[in-house]
Amino acid sequence: MNTYFLPIHFAIHRVVSVCSKTKWVTLLCGIILAGHGVPVQCQNILVNPGAGSYPTLKAAFDAINIGTHTGDLTVDITSSTTETEPCVLVASGTGSALYTSILIRPSGGAAVSVSGAIAPGNPLVEFFGADYVTIDGLNSGGNALTLSNTTASATGGTCTIRFRSDATYNTITRCSIQGSASMTVGSNGGVIYFSDAVSTGNDFNTISFCDIGPAGTNLPTKCIYSLGTSTNTSLYNSDVTITGNSIFDYFGASMTSAGVYLSGGNSEWTISDNRFFQTAPRTQTTGTIHAGIQLANTNINNCLISGNTIGFSNASGTGTYSITGNSTGCKFYPIYLSAHGTVTPTSIQGNVISNISLTGNLNGNNTASSFTGIHIINGRADIGNITGNLIGSLQQSASIVFNSTYTGAVTTDIHGIYYNVSQSVTVANNRIGGIDVENSSTGIVDLFGIRTITNSANTIQITNNKVGSSFSPLSNNAVSNNSNVFGIVAQNGIASVESNDVTNLIMIAGTTSTGQQASVIGLMVINTSSTTGNTIAYNTIHTLTNTHPGNAVHVYGIQYDGTITGVHQIYSNVIHSLVTLSTNSSANLRGINITSGTSAIFNNMIRLGIHPSGSDITQGLTLYGIYDSNTVSTGNAYYYNTVYIGGEAVTGSANTWAFRSDGTTNTRNFRNNIFHNARSNGSGTGRHYAIQVGGMGVNPQGLTSNNNNLRSSGSSGSVLGWYDGLERPDLNTWISATGQDQNSVAVIPTYINPTGDTALVSLKINTTSSSPLESGGIHISTVNVDHEGDIRQGSSGYSGSGTAPDIGADEFSTSGCTLMVMVSGDGGPGSLREVISCAQAGDTIYFHPSLMAQTLVLTSGEIVVSRHLCLEGLGASNLALSGNHTSRIFHVLPGIELHIQSLSMIQGASIAMGGAILVEGSLFLRNVVLAQNHENGMPKAMTLKNTARLEIQANVEIRE
Repeated sequence: MNTYFLPIHFAIHRVVSVCSKTKWVTLLCGIILAGHGVPVQCQNILVNPGAGSYPTLKAAFDAINIGTHTGDLTVDITSSTTETEPCVLVASGTGSALYTSILIRPSGGAAVSVSGAIAPGNPLVEFFGADYVTIDGLNSGGNALTLSNTTASATGGTCTIRFRSDATYNTITRCSIQGSASMTVGSNGGVIYFSDAVSTGNDFNTISFCDIGPAGTNLPTKCIYSLGTSTNTSLYNSDVTITGNSIFDYFGASMTSAGVYLSGGNSEWTISDNRFFQTAPRTQTTGTIHAGIQLANTNINNCLISGNTIGFSNASGTGTYSITGNSTGCKFYPIYLSAHGTVTPTSIQGNVISNISLTGNLNGNNTASSFTGIHIINGRADIGNITGNLIGSLQQSASIVFNSTYTGAVTTDIHGIYYNVSQSVTVANNRIGGIDVENSSTGIVDLFGIRTITNSANTIQITNNKVGSSFSPLSNNAVSNNSNVFGIVAQNGIASVESNDVTNLIMIAGTTSTGQQASVIGLMVINTSSTTGNTIAYNTIHTLTNTHPGNAVHVYGIQYDGTITGVHQIYSNVIHSLVTLSTNSSANLRGINITSGTSAIFNNMIRLGIHPSGSDITQGLTLYGIYDSNTVSTGNAYYYNTVYIGGEAVTGSANTWAFRSDGTTNTRNFRNNIFHNARSNGSGTGRHYAIQVGGMGVNPQGLTSNNNNLRSSGSSGSVLGWYDGLERPDLNTWISATGQDQNSVAVIPTYINPTGDTALVSLKINTTSSSPLESGGIHISTVNVDHEGDIRQGSSGYSGSGTAPDIGADEFSTSGCTLMVMVSGDGGPGSLREVISCAQAGDTIYFHPSLMAQTLVLTSGEIVVSRHLCLEGLGASNLALSGNHTSRIFHVLPGIELHIQSLSMIQGASIAMGGAILVEGSLFLRNVVLAQNHENGMPKAMTLKNTARLEIQANVEIRE
């Protein structure tokens, strides 16, 4: 570009453009003082190239505003511009402006910028009612566009881009947008600012795939901010989409800050698939709230916050989002609804909150907690009901780290998800793990995976969440003996807590509190006001640990406090592998702990006294499979529960119970349960009871107990029960003392694997031989299925051979022959071939854990399957069936169903019709590997003939 000096005087300025062979040469002449010249300026902006050229974006917008260019317009930015005033584009139809759409883009194959130090309180670019404008930074072929207001100011209105006065259907995409507005989050301004409206709101605008952050080293306190007109809903800024952006380095050391902040006059926003991160550690100097996404007004409704990643130090997902707080009031909430409407919930789905570190003198609890991944304290929200959110990690420990030096007496709360609103809520499908908290001083810290609080009229649905994993615990390392860790807590409201998985909660402190303040609680429901029943069902809770070596700590699987009105249900939960390292005989492990309420507790499976590894817990601890301390006038009903207490060579003097109820005169009903205590002393002197109930004399007031299996089978310290102040050593003396359990039995159940590790433990009944548990129960009209949903005898749809329901959580049918493969050989007792030949139609065949990591080789040809069967292996990587390179493995006959899961089938061979399997009936595969199988020397796993059916249910791999 050339520059010329013209020593001439024009009274009226004009622009002359001359096109040379290789470039535009532009002469700009203006009013000139006598004896002086001005440079001819380069033209950087082309409007519909050939129709107009301008030195700045402001000049181009001014020309469009006065109608110089009309219709569909293209604005090409060929060189960087320096703006000294706001670039304001008005709405088409305002004055002489008349355009239908505008595309603004970089052109010429080089990165360009539109920047300037605009006066505080103003934008660099403003869409003043402008519609259908697209700024596309392209970001390819060298073309890239940066929009930057370099003014660092806390003056209200300072921003880089502002949408105002009904600017609609505009898009800014693939740009770098920079600003340094430093006002607090509740004040007008930010890097991008959505402002007031006139008649419709600033609606249907999109910010996508942009890098939104600071101009230089001066950080903005907000990257995207919206304060619309809230006088009526028609003026709200609505249907705005913020998607695919990198939003970073938003921070205020001494004031509140947020990546995206919505205030009043907003609704129905979509904030999706953005990345929020800090490229360097940040330090808060005063007690302020830092947020990733914050919705902060009660007129906000029906937004979607989905697929965002909040954490890390860059857009590629590495490094750590690191904040240090030098004041106890410092908070960080990645997703925060501080105020929200109650009409339509905001949907919070599929977000990732991970790789975060918070350190310093931090404190805060309840709604002012120090850290909460998803923090809802006002309005309605649904959290993960469509796609679950990930908070922390399920693959790595310490994905989120909180380390405080606070020394005060106030408890510090840390939450994965916290909902404390007088509205109904659904929290579903979320994954929370890898959270590590500690206080290096004396401060108290409580760690919650999911915590909800509402009122008695509202519903709480907490469903299908996973809290903790074997790789990524929720770990509370605070040394204060008043600290706790809780997996899921639902308080008040009408709670439905179902199908959740809580595992690997760790607490090191030695609090001796009980009930709601026990040191580790997997799942807790507290409902002291609602008259409508709660439901706790189909949850799996295991590997809960307190590592304190000496205090009387308490670890509970389920803690329940309910009302005496309404019937609450606790059923089909699986609880096992609770641990404390304490040697204090008063240290407690409790599977289910009932403090109050009127409940039906049925079909639960509980194992205590065994480590997660499957080894025995030998120190003398007080164990309760189920402990009911409810003594109110209306008591609880226990049906079809299976409780096993294990462990041998036990030391110490602590007593244990499979089941204990302290009620003495209240109504209580115990039927069809397995209460089995197999714990046995080594050097210890403890007593190990199957059952203890309250009351006095024969047939005490309120008690009904019958059709149970009551057994204490340890070699030392075993006592069947305790009643009326005395031990009752066997079933006969128990019946005589209580007048109850006339139809009960005392047998050792043949569980599949009661002492297995967390992957293999099973309290289902091994159906290898007949059992007194089969058909030993009595029909309960309110319980028609077992813990897996199988129909119980006496209920509509039952198709088994039993004459009455079975005792325990598992409804089963024995075949009189073994259904567990015990040996790896091909033939003889306990072999796969013999078990299949003995099995009846519909049986499930299991493999003994001793076959782990073995290959079962068929040496006498294929196995023909002529009855409906299920094979349940030990895992495709743990157990294989081999055709020995000489035969198929299975031949499924016409009309027959074969279900195979959790094993590998390898080295099958045939001349024709499939290497491993020939299917003429139906084959169902789940978690199966087929490898090294050949037909006539060529790789081929199976053949399906005629009307054969194959259903792949999950994770089937076929390989050479």
